Amino acid sequence: MKLFNALVWGGVVLLMSVRAFSQEAVTLSPADNAVIGWGRSTPGIQITAALQSEKQPTLKPRQFMTAILKDEKGKLVDRVSLYDDGSHSDQKEDDGIFTAVYYPSAPGSLFLQARAQWQDGARSREAWSQDSEFKVEYVPYPHIVYPEPGGQVGMSAKLRARLLLNGKPYEEEDSSLKAKAWTVASGNAGGEVQSAETVARRGSLLETPIQFSERGDHTVHVTVTVERGGMILQSEPASSEVDVAMPPTTLLWLGMALIIAYFIPQKPGVSLYTHELEARDADTGQMTTKIEVKPNVLENVKHTIGGEGANTKIEGLDSVLCSLISKPGVKSLTVQAEGGKTLEINSTRQSSATLKEKGEKFKIGNYEFELKEAASRRHEFSRFHPTPLKIVLAVAGIASLVIGYWQYTQFFQK
Repeated sequence: MKLFNALVWGGVVLLMSVRAFSQEAVTLSPADNAVIGWGRSTPGIQITAALQSEKQPTLKPRQFMTAILKDEKGKLVDRVSLYDDGSHSDQKEDDGIFTAVYYPSAPGSLFLQARAQWQDGARSREAWSQDSEFKVEYVPYPHIVYPEPGGQVGMSAKLRARLLLNGKPYEEEDSSLKAKAWTVASGNAGGEVQSAETVARRGSLLETPIQFSERGDHTVHVTVTVERGGMILQSEPASSEVDVAMPPTTLLWLGMALIIAYFIPQKPGVSLYTHELEARDADTGQMTTKIEVKPNVLENVKHTIGGEGANTKIEGLDSVLCSLISKPGVKSLTVQAEGGKTLEINSTRQSSATLKEKGEKFKIGNYEFELKEAASRRHEFSRFHPTPLKIVLAVAGIASLVIGYWQYTQFFQK
């Protein structure tokens, strides 16, 4: 009987010992042979491990776990404590799955092994996982050049981004590389994508037109994916918050309005009169000369009669007798005596007079003058007639168009 009891208790102890040593440490992530991309910033690698019994996580008294990281030569790179406390990226407290986030110091291949330690009564026990390998590799990532953060754009814009690898332009041919851009309106609680575009690549430059559905604040995103080791790796998105607004067009509209105003006739048509007079000797009544005063469309015409320097010369005179003044749009002709002389008209003497009808006469010195004709013609001003106001309109209009066009192009080419 004593022998039987000893055998039973021995079997129990042996079974407990076997079960105690059947605990297995396993690494759950990163997966074996995984490739992890290092883009703009150092990647945070989530390491999870567990102590398993019959393929299920188990939690032992005073259990803790450590991740051991080595390089390809077996040299220790780092030790990382793992946690099962609901923090440190751990999903759930006391579920037997231990977690931590590891930030590598450099790219390369790393070998991961998990070590579990716990208390079994008065004895300390431990278990090690098998080695798993993963690789950290630089991957290209985008940097948005335009639109700049906080800048203004129109309802459509051309997105430009620079492709970088470890901070330097990435020029290499890579058929697996794909870039995508999308926009999200601010205040969109669901983050609904407003537009998405496949981005074209030229060397290290990424370009694509983007459309915005409404004005206001938007965020532009660009991301790049590549294939490495049979895995699709995606870089961190590059983002730029912009204000979608209307481009400045005030000066363009003002310039066009001024140019249109330039072509509007600023001056009505005018009647122009050509006056014809005859001069006679007052003593003999013999005609001495004919005088024609032609009008000017822009200003008064002053036609002098007399001797040297006069427009119409009369033989025997040394000085100017009088001036005939014709005004645009006025049928009458003004006569002005010169050199202190006086006019005699209707038996009265005066320094100046106005001839209104054919046949009217005036006398000055020994000569008598008669208005014989006042022929008229209509003059219509051209739309291009360069009045001072039109010149101002043209200069201001051209200046407004040039400055307005510069502002408009700068809005899209910042």
